[in-house]
Amino acid sequence: MYRFLLVHFFIEDICKQTTVNEIKSSMQNLDSSLAEEDALFGIYQRVVQDIKEQRKSRRTLALKSLSWAVNAFRALTIEEFCQAVSVSDHIKAIGPGDTPDISMILEVCGGLLLVDSTDGRVKPAHFSINEYLTASCGAIPDAAKTVTTDCFTFLALGYFEQPCLSYKKYRANLDLYPLWEYATFNLYNHVYLWDKDEPCEPFLKFLGSPAVYVYIEDRRRLWRYQTGHFLPPLDPLVLPFSQAVEACYSGHVATFEYLCNGLQQGSEDLCALLQAGVLAAVGMGNRDMTVALSRTVRLTDDQIVSNLSRDLEHLMKLMLFVELLEL
Repeated sequence: MYRFLLVHFFIEDICKQTTVNEIKSSMQNLDSSLAEEDALFGIYQRVVQDIKEQRKSRRTLALKSLSWAVNAFRALTIEEFCQAVSVSDHIKAIGPGDTPDISMILEVCGGLLLVDSTDGRVKPAHFSINEYLTASCGAIPDAAKTVTTDCFTFLALGYFEQPCLSYKKYRANLDLYPLWEYATFNLYNHVYLWDKDEPCEPFLKFLGSPAVYVYIEDRRRLWRYQTGHFLPPLDPLVLPFSQAVEACYSGHVATFEYLCNGLQQGSEDLCALLQAGVLAAVGMGNRDMTVALSRTVRLTDDQIVSNLSRDLEHLMKLMLFVELLEL
C-alpha cells in the first residue's frame, strides 16, 4: 500500500509537469525516493501546497475536509461527512443544495482522502496522511479548533430549537441531519482537546444560548433510543447551573473557571455552582476537573463550603484509590 500510494502521487506529479526536462527530473526523483521512508511527507507537502493554490471555494472545502478527516473521533459516513464540511458561521440550515457531492470533496483533496470500500466511510488514503497533517502544524492551521467550532455551530442551528421528544422526531433528525448523532455524542471530546489554558470561546457562546438546553435533553434522548437505557433525571440542584455542569462534563477546566470568575467569592451562588460541578465531576470521573474544583473551593468562605470541601477530599481520595486499583 505504501509503495502503491507513493507511485500514485509521483505519477500525479509527473502529469503536472509542462516540459520534457521537468518530466525527466520528476522521474529521477521517483527513482531516488522510493527507498526513503519519509518520501511521502515530501509528496504530501506538495499536494497540500497544490490544494492551497486552488480557487478560494475549492481550497476552503479541501482544508475543511482534511480537518474533519484527521480530527473526527471516528470515521464519518458519506452523508455525515458531506454535512460536516458544509457547516459555516453564516449558515442557518443545511439542505440538499448546501452540501457538496462526495466526488467533489475527493477531487479537491488531491487524492488524500478516499471512501473505504469495506464500510463506506470517508478516511485518509493512508495512515501516514493523518500523521503528516497532525505533525505538521502549518499544514492546516487550527484544524482541531475548526472541527470543534463546527460542532457547536451545527448544534445551534435553528432546526434544533426544540428538543427531540419522540422517536419519530429522532428518526426525522437523523434523516435530515446525519451529523446530529456524531456531534451530540462527541462534542465534549473535541472541547477537551481545546487549549487547556484558555476558555473555549465557541463553548462559552454555546453555553449562553438556548441551544444548550435542547442539547442536554437531546443527549439524554439519544442515549435512550440507542441503548434502551434511561439516564437518571437531572438533580434539581444543578438545573440553575446547567452551564457549569456542562463545562464540568466537558472536562475543560479553563472554561469552568471562567464561569466561576463571574461569581462573588464565598457567595451562596458560587457554592451551589461548585456543588453542581462536583456532581458532574463525579459522574465523569474527571480528575483534572476535581482538582480544579478543589482549588476553587479554597478561595471561598470556609464556613459556607465546609461540607463541600469534605466531599471533594473524599472524592479525590476515592479517585486515587480507583487509579491504584487499575495499576
